[in-house]
Amino acid sequence: MTLQVYKETPYGDIMADDNGELSLEYFTFFFSDFDPDVCIDGTIDSWLIDNDYIIVDRSISVCNHEPDSLNYIYYNEETNDYDEVEVPLDATDLGLDRSYLLKYILKKA
Repeated sequence: MTLQVYKETPYGDIMADDNGELSLEYFTFFFSDFDPDVCIDGTIDSWLIDNDYIIVDRSISVCNHEPDSLNYIYYNEETNDYDEVEVPLDATDLGLDRSYLLKYILKKA
């Protein structure tokens, strides 16, 4: 199945599959984004409705992962080129041991 960008939004790209089904996926590392004071899901809902999308389905998933390193790219002035290094990481200490996926299935009104 091939996905293509259907529309760019402030919350990620709405993608269209081969059958024309539209979807939007929003990732965050912070469960607090779903707190009523922040309410990212309500903000995205409002944006979609205001832009003539029908929300067919919406789900929130927890993705557990524990990366042990990050790749860091920097400009090396000695070689006048970019270098990449792997930086060790303790994901649990940084709160990066899980992320949250808010997924929408959409139709254009």
